[in-house]
Parts: sequence; structure tokens; C-alpha cells
Amino acid sequence: MAKRNRNITANTIKRKKSQQLGLGRLSDYSPWNTIQDSASNSLVTRIKGWKTGRIHQILSQLQLQFFYLLEWSPQVIDIREQFPLDQAETAALAGEVGNAKLVEQINAGNFLCLDFLVTVKNGIGTREIARTVINSKSLTNKNLIEKLEIQRQYWAFRNTDWGIVTEKEIEPTIVKNIEWVHSSLDANCLEPLTDEHIKKAESLLTPKIQEQILTLREITSACDEQLDLPVGSALSIVRHLIANKRIKADLTVPFQPAEILKIV
Repeated sequence: MAKRNRNITANTIKRKKSQQLGLGRLSDYSPWNTIQDSASNSLVTRIKGWKTGRIHQILSQLQLQFFYLLEWSPQVIDIREQFPLDQAETAALAGEVGNAKLVEQINAGNFLCLDFLVTVKNGIGTREIARTVINSKSLTNKNLIEKLEIQRQYWAFRNTDWGIVTEKEIEPTIVKNIEWVHSSLDANCLEPLTDEHIKKAESLLTPKIQEQILTLREITSACDEQLDLPVGSALSIVRHLIANKRIKADLTVPFQPAEILKIV
């Protein structure tokens, strides 16, 4: 829950509603809050999503780490960040917890937003889960605790699974490995390499990696030489293959070119 710019005007709200922010799904969804709205000193990021094919607005480093985990999960279908909660309902809930200042802020247009509303597979159907991502040190803040209670009640009324994610639930090694391959999902990132280059390299790389004898650098360097590819091409292809799960890499072990790439 990154800090928001409090300079909300009626024109700002009108503009956001006219742009249908907070509506839609997958590539048609646009978050209510964007990087331009953030007053946080945390890392803010624009990143193209695997699930949605659109640019996501990520407002903190911790949110980015959780986003990578969502992207990797085969159960996740859609990711909607900065999802706006109903203004009247949250203002009423803020009144119930006795936070008059928050009531005033919400009525002035400072909508409460959920960090991530996630659509996941549920048997033959789907369901939604709501997640708020915050640093555990912030959980002593009274104002934040009241906002969390509002969110808890808001999603409970909708029978939606709501929960808090802190840095304690995020494994850094797994996140860093996903980050290493995240930009490599599309074959376009390998241009000017062709599909034929990728197929030939995959046929050479996969069995060597499965042998678990040579380091990743040794394998990819030999592949570059054998196929007469520019230096580093095969390593880029490995990232592409991992991202597409055609190489089943063990995410719990750091990806290091100078080491053996551990596989599941």
C-alpha cells in the first residue's frame, strides 16, 4: 500500500472515470492509480505482464516481487493492480472504525485501492483473491491497521479471499530468478535470431543442461560456437526457454552462469 498523492481534484476524478480506470480485465484493464499518482519513495515500475499482455503499474519494490510470483504461477489467469474500492462503502466503513480523517479523505476523492485483485483457477472455474502488499514493519501503524480492517470487511462482504503479503512470505531467490527471465518470454526479444536458430539451440542446450555436469556458461558458450551465433546468444535462448518452462529450472537455486543450472 504505497503512499498516494493527496492533491486529488474533482477534475482528476472525472478524468479517471472518463478513462474507465479500474474497469475491465486482462489487456482491457487500467489501474486506478498509476506511477504518476504515487508519492512513494519506493521503486516504481512499468512492466509488461505475461498474463495480460499489458503494461502494469507497480508502485513499490515489494509489490514488484509479489507480481513476479503471480506471473510465474500457472494458477493465475489475470492480475489487476491498484483496484479501486467503492467510495461510499469504504467511507462508511472508515466511519465505523472511527477514522474521521480517512472518511474526509475518501469523500474528497482519495479512493482506497487494493494492491492486487487476482483471478485464479478454481477447478473447472475461476475465483478471485484480494491481496494487500506491505512491509511488516508498517503493521504497527494505527492508521494503516484501520485501513487494513476496512479492506478486510470490504472483501468479507463479497466472500472474497483477502490477505496481507509481507516480505516474510516472499522468497528472494525465487523472485530474482523469475526477474532474470521475465523479459525473455517472447521470441521477439531474441531478434535477430530466428525460430530456426532457437530450435537448433534448444536441441543442443536441453540435453546438456539435463546432464547436470557442465556449468551454464560452458554449455551456452559451446552452443554459440557450434551454431556460429554471436557471443551470449545461447544464454539469452536459455532465459527464453526457462520463461516458457521448456527448461524446468529449479527456482530455489540461484541462476548463475558460472554454475550448473539446477533442474527440477
